Amino acid sequence: MNEEHPRIKEIASFIQDEYSAFVVIGIGGSSLGAIALRQALSSPFDNYVQAPEVLFLEDVDPEYFTDLMDVITL
Repeated sequence: MNEEHPRIKEIASFIQDEYSAFVVIGIGGSSLGAIALRQALSSPFDNYVQAPEVLFLEDVDPEYFTDLMDVITL
């Protein structure tokens, strides 16, 4: 087993316990990798798992940003 594996699990557990949303900021295609990874690792049962919601901020439009801020708690 990779020696980093326990530390990764520890950090993931902390994030899962402490945060309700995880915002990925990327404009011009820089978030495509994160989107692909999220889709590849998702499951039909994600709605039943207590985990932070992953949101993607990909637009510099102030209204889009305001709408995102309305759905998350800082």
